[in-house]
Amino acid sequence: VQRQRQRHTDLEQRLTHLMSAAHNSERMVTGLHTLAVELLRCHTLEQVVKTCSHIIRDEFKAHIVAFRLIGSGESHEGLNFISPDDHRALKQLSHLFTKRQPVCGRLRPKQQEFLFGKQGDVIKSAVLIPLFEHSELGVLALGSDDEARYYPGMGTLFINQLGALVSSALAHHVTPLPLNSAESAGH
Repeated sequence: VQRQRQRHTDLEQRLTHLMSAAHNSERMVTGLHTLAVELLRCHTLEQVVKTCSHIIRDEFKAHIVAFRLIGSGESHEGLNFISPDDHRALKQLSHLFTKRQPVCGRLRPKQQEFLFGKQGDVIKSAVLIPLFEHSELGVLALGSDDEARYYPGMGTLFINQLGALVSSALAHHVTPLPLNSAESAGH
């Protein structure tokens, strides 16, 4: 009887965990849908960046959203550009484009400053999402003041989908850099 009670308790805990995971997945899908609909209304790079920043903060609970795009343009809050000739900066991003997978966890102080500027001091965990369409566009960095928010080994299905959606919206507004050029710039 004791074993059956323990088994019942374990099954209840697993069911509660599964229901929580399903709720979180539903919230993520809803957030991606909201972002997709809003991005369809954007006609400029600035609108894309502002829309992404606002929705990602609200729907995906990111503390700071920062874009580092390869190319040139006018920087403003949350958007900075990396010159295609800045081989040192491109080398920092080359692993993202090689693997084409988000990187989650803690960043070194120099990485935080590079990605988040002066706001990097409050970042305890981050996810770096490579942005690419038919070319390398840059990186979308999400930062949190919660050290447990983004961690190595976390599931990245929705993060990958977020990256693909944002990359598609950005591709209409940035001048492409040929694929693998950021990678070769660091070698």
